[in-house]
Amino acid sequence: MNIWKSAYLALLVESLFVSGLNAQPIAVSEIISENRITAYTDQKLILVDFWATWCVPCVPANEQLEIMQEKFADRIFMISLSDEPAERVKNHLLRRNMNLMVAIDDEHYTTDKYEVRTRPYAIVLNLEGEVVWKGHPADLKAAMIEELYQKNAAGHQTGGLENLLEVRNTEPLSPETRYKTEWSALDSASGGVIVKRGENDISEFYRSDSVVLFQGRISEALQRILMLTRWEIDIPAGKDDPVNIVAQTDIWVNHPDLIIEKLRNACSLDIRTKPETMEAYVLVVKKPKLLWDMNQLNLAAGTPAFLVTEDRLQGDNASIGEMCLKLGEILDYPVIYEGDDQQLYDWDFHYKYENLMLEELEDSFGIVLGKKSLERVIYKIR
Repeated sequence: MNIWKSAYLALLVESLFVSGLNAQPIAVSEIISENRITAYTDQKLILVDFWATWCVPCVPANEQLEIMQEKFADRIFMISLSDEPAERVKNHLLRRNMNLMVAIDDEHYTTDKYEVRTRPYAIVLNLEGEVVWKGHPADLKAAMIEELYQKNAAGHQTGGLENLLEVRNTEPLSPETRYKTEWSALDSASGGVIVKRGENDISEFYRSDSVVLFQGRISEALQRILMLTRWEIDIPAGKDDPVNIVAQTDIWVNHPDLIIEKLRNACSLDIRTKPETMEAYVLVVKKPKLLWDMNQLNLAAGTPAFLVTEDRLQGDNASIGEMCLKLGEILDYPVIYEGDDQQLYDWDFHYKYENLMLEELEDSFGIVLGKKSLERVIYKIR
C-alpha cells in the first residue's frame, strides 16, 4: 500500500503518539517527493539521510544510498531529510534528481532530536524507533544492512513507518515573527546591536534592508561580520560557543567593529590579532559592469542564499565577500576579496575544474581569480 496517498498522510499524523508507543518519531514539515525506488511496504528498517543543498559530499553519499535502496528495497526504507527552507530544496531538485524520499525539517525537530552536527550523516531506526546504527552514509555497507535487518526483522515490533513519521504541515514562520521580541527591542538597543549567548547549535542567517539576524557559533559570526575565512580564525573548540546577534543592517555592513565589541563583552572573549602569511585565491573585479544584479535568481526568502550542485555554485543576493566565503568552503581553500564593494549580486558559475571556473568568472562576471601568497590578520580567540 502506498502510504503517501493524501488520506493516509492524515492517518500518519493522527497515529504518531499512540498511547504506549515506544518510538522515537521522525517529524517533518513537508514531503517534497516520494521515494522513486520503492514504496514503503513492510521494511523493518528506516534510514534517515541528513543532507543539505550546500553539502558537496552529500551528493556521492546520496548516490551510494540510492544503490543500497535498490539492493535492499524489501529490507530498508530511506528518507533524505534537509533542514533548509522548502523552496531552496525544491530549486535544488530542479537541477539534480534525487530518488529517495525527500522531506523538510525546517523546524529542526528531527535534526535536533538526533543531535546532527555534520553533513552527510545518517541514522537507521527499527520499527520501535530505536537507533540501531548512526554515522557517515559511506560507512553503511551492504553486509551491515543485512545484519541489522536480521537482528530487527523479528521480535515485538508492531506497526510501521506510520508510527514513526509525523507530517506536521506547519506554515514556516518568518524570522521577523520568530524573533519578534529581539526585533522590537532593537530600536532601543545601544548602538543598534543585540548580542546574546545562544542555546543551541542551529545556524541561521537572515538579512533584510533594515535588520540582520545571525544565529550560530562564534567562529561563524566572525566570518560573517568581518568576511574572514576559517583559516583566519584561531579559536579552541571549547570557546566556540553558540551566539545570537540581531543588528541594524547599516551597523552590520558599515560598523562591524561595534558588533565585535558587543560580542567580546557578551561572551567574555579575549580577541587578539597577529599578521601571518598565507596562500589563497585572491579575487579582483576587473569589469564591475559584468556583475549580475539581484534579479537573476530567486532561491529563497532572506539573503544570502546559495545552491551548490555537483559542479556549479549559485548565489542569490550575496555580496562578493559572501560568495568568496562560500566558494572557499566548497574548495576547502581560502578565497579572499580585498575590495570594498558590499553590494549584493546574483551568481552562477562552475567550480569543479579550476580552468573552467577561472574562465567563467572572467567571462561572465569580469572577475580574475589567482593564487598568491599574502599577509593577512589572523584572529586568535581565547
